[in-house]
Formats: sequence, C-alpha cells, structure tokens
Amino acid sequence: WVRRLRPFLARLLVQLLSREGNAVATLLHQPGTLYVSRTHVDLVLPVEQISVAIRRAGLDQTPGWRPEFGYIITIHFE
Repeated sequence: WVRRLRPFLARLLVQLLSREGNAVATLLHQPGTLYVSRTHVDLVLPVEQISVAIRRAGLDQTPGWRPEFGYIITIHFE
C-alpha cells in the first residue's frame, strides 16, 4: 500500500513545496494515528496540531476516494 501511495504523495509535496515549503516539514513531524482497513486509510490528528501553514498549503484536505490506490483516504482532527 505504501509503495502505491508514495508517487502520489511525492507529486503532491513537490507541488505544495513551491508554495509552503515549511508546511511539509511541519506536517511530516506531527504525532497522529493511522488506521488502515480494507477500504479506508484514516489519519487522526489532535486538533491542537492544526497549523495555518498546513491549512494554507492544503495539506490537511481529505483526498477522499483515490481509485489509483483503491482506498478512501481521510484526515480527521479530534
């Protein structure tokens, strides 16, 4: 699963780096929980982890159904 997701994330991060380079490092260093089921990938982060830079870069948006990966991908803040 990670092998299939990596190219998508790499393209997304390259595009977003040009706008908010610091947001990528901030996003990648956040504590959270990743749940993977047969149909879903859910990333759950504490609400305190919301960052203006990440929001501006659009890195916290839920991608939803990704047919190329066969999963529904969501990001939750609790």
